[in-house]
Amino acid sequence: MFADDIRYDVFISYARRDAGLGAAPLEDALKRWKPDLRIWRDVRDLDPSQDFTAEIEKGIEGSDRVIVCITPDVKREDSFVRREIQYAILSKKPIFLARFTDVVPPISVVNLTWIDFFPDWDAGFAKLTGWLSDATVKAAAPAPSTDPYREYVQTLYADVIEDLRRSVFSTETISLRAVESAGDVAARPARRLTPKYIPYALRDDDPPTPAPVTGAPAEFDSLRDAYLSTGCDGRVLLLGEPGAGKTTSLLAFARDAAAARLDDPRQPLPVFARISGWNSNPPTPLTEWLATQHDGLQPDALASLIEHGDALLLLDGLDELGNRRPIDPDKPEKGDYDPRERFLAILPPSGRLILSSRVEDYRQIGQQARLNCAVRLQGLDDAQMQAYLSNAPDLWEIVSGDADLKEALRTPLLLALFRVGFESSPEEARKLKDLNEVDLNTHIWNVFIERRWKFEQARSTEPLPYTIEEVKDELVRGTASAFSKSIRTSKTLVARSDFSSRERKSFIELAQQLDLLQPAGTIWLRLAPPSRERDRVSAYRFLHLRLRDALLFAGLRHADAIVRAKAFATFGFLEDARSIEPSIAALHDPEGIVRAAAATALGKCRNEQALDPLIAALRDPDNDVRRAAASALGEIKDRRAVGVLIAALHDTEGIVRAAAATALGNFTNVQVLDPLIAALRDPDTEVRRFAVDALGATGDNQAVKPLIAMLRDPSSNSIPYAAVAALRKFPNNQLAQAALAEFVAGRIKPRNERSLWWRLIGWRFDRLTRRRP
Repeated sequence: MFADDIRYDVFISYARRDAGLGAAPLEDALKRWKPDLRIWRDVRDLDPSQDFTAEIEKGIEGSDRVIVCITPDVKREDSFVRREIQYAILSKKPIFLARFTDVVPPISVVNLTWIDFFPDWDAGFAKLTGWLSDATVKAAAPAPSTDPYREYVQTLYADVIEDLRRSVFSTETISLRAVESAGDVAARPARRLTPKYIPYALRDDDPPTPAPVTGAPAEFDSLRDAYLSTGCDGRVLLLGEPGAGKTTSLLAFARDAAAARLDDPRQPLPVFARISGWNSNPPTPLTEWLATQHDGLQPDALASLIEHGDALLLLDGLDELGNRRPIDPDKPEKGDYDPRERFLAILPPSGRLILSSRVEDYRQIGQQARLNCAVRLQGLDDAQMQAYLSNAPDLWEIVSGDADLKEALRTPLLLALFRVGFESSPEEARKLKDLNEVDLNTHIWNVFIERRWKFEQARSTEPLPYTIEEVKDELVRGTASAFSKSIRTSKTLVARSDFSSRERKSFIELAQQLDLLQPAGTIWLRLAPPSRERDRVSAYRFLHLRLRDALLFAGLRHADAIVRAKAFATFGFLEDARSIEPSIAALHDPEGIVRAAAATALGKCRNEQALDPLIAALRDPDNDVRRAAASALGEIKDRRAVGVLIAALHDTEGIVRAAAATALGNFTNVQVLDPLIAALRDPDTEVRRFAVDALGATGDNQAVKPLIAMLRDPSSNSIPYAAVAALRKFPNNQLAQAALAEFVAGRIKPRNERSLWWRLIGWRFDRLTRRRP
């Protein structure tokens, strides 16, 4: 699992509180017995519930044999030793038990050979060294288990450890050193980022707003403490800012839950899943979805476990579902929905559950999670930051002397990346002083990619298939391409097909080797609107969504205009307010395709700051830019734009007039009625059709008679049926309903009736025969 790491002869597993009773003197004795013996003993002063690394598992994986020191503290349920035993069994390592007091070993290894040190230390040590000298010792068979889910839990444990290994929030972030020695583990002081969990109560208002819990402690030391608290009682909403450590906290919790289940089948069955992979339209039932995420789980059996409180659901990233989206992308007039609300609706009303989300995204949801409490990960304080950078005093000096930089680095993710990127070159860190938060994030990830590439190149005897610049460029192109497509619903996953590289497979493999992308199964993609055909493709997630953001912001400055346009289109898709200022600036880009994409992005963000720049863009010489500006003004819905949109109904280009008509339909101002009615006589068919839609959207009864007249429009098959759809929006208007009845009865007919009906039949035949997944 941990390839290319150094090897050890022995891993010593022990309870930290009893170190002086067994492990420490044992290590000293082993070193005297054989000075070149490579020993892995974790000397970090960590509470099991605050360990966010995979260092223990990495040490076990890299060791030839495991010695378990049996002392009184091993009996604690949250003892490190129990977790270490389970991973040693999973890794098929030879295990030997060294008893330093008369304590019965954990049940999972009770059938293994014991060596008792407490009656005769020297005799016990002699037996141990004989065992270490025996090259034929095989991995010990674990005690038989009656747990039907043991194989599933072992797989989950291994997967979670691999995810934790990749986590840059880990206190031992991804190593960038090309050479390590066997003495590093014990000699290297631990760098720790221990988060604080502040309790919040869930209050039933709109939007749901966290408020302090009455009588709760000022903070919880761990997610486990919050989970076990009386107020939370096993049902927790975990909130935090981007990079605060939500996923890492949840992974660490999942790892400990998996180890506990392997140690004791009576513990709840942990089920970890990333919510980004859930299909919201139509919503997939929870147990059905979870069963597809894990081999060994069946929907009905899982539903029973949840109902009886025998399952522990760990659901990560509610925010990654994104916000509102059309029910039917081909027919946005059918309305939209919030996938986050749909997911909350399928959560079980009882049972053990931890759900994570970004704070702001959760506040946007109009529905409250049916959980007992919420805890929020706090940003790092000065003492935590200084402790973490204790081995890099030059970096702490830079950070402590720059208030803005310090504030920007208060999330564990960015602080970890900052140390990884600049620990060996603090002079480069001084250049970060004048960067805003967005540019700082982009620059730090840029340095991280460079360092990872150089590290992997140093370990390879052959040149990597892509240079640093090629890696960055392909990542930017692929990321911008992935989310700029209107057919994409996921806002967090990229597909192999998004990359234009000459050898997609080799690039994806390198991106995974650099820990930039991680496999995320497969996703369905619609091929192209209005087609409903779909294809199943391999999907990948970013090491962190902040990496996605950094790549997209880099795309805004790309030399290729198409990449810049796709990046702006993506920010429109994400509705990211951080893109407002760059988008306004891009309205002056030399390429029209970029200006149009920037205008569209501004409309999606719906920020009044963009009003005047978009009004000015209505005078742009490029038709597409004027069209995009008109559409964006319609989405912002500021009444100050009505006058310029009415003027745009007289633009020289039909696509601009059509966009202006659609935009005016978003206003209920009576001022828009006469201009839209006049647009029904526009020489361009599309303009007339969109004017019909807009009049229906106004809901004003004065629009009914002009719309009835459009039922007889002879010029286009689409206009009469657009008029039907518009008139249906007046259910209480007798004139509108009478006209609809006449139309359905065939007494009001378009003049080109034959063409209309034959095309309608052809359209229906096409819909019925088209291939579906």
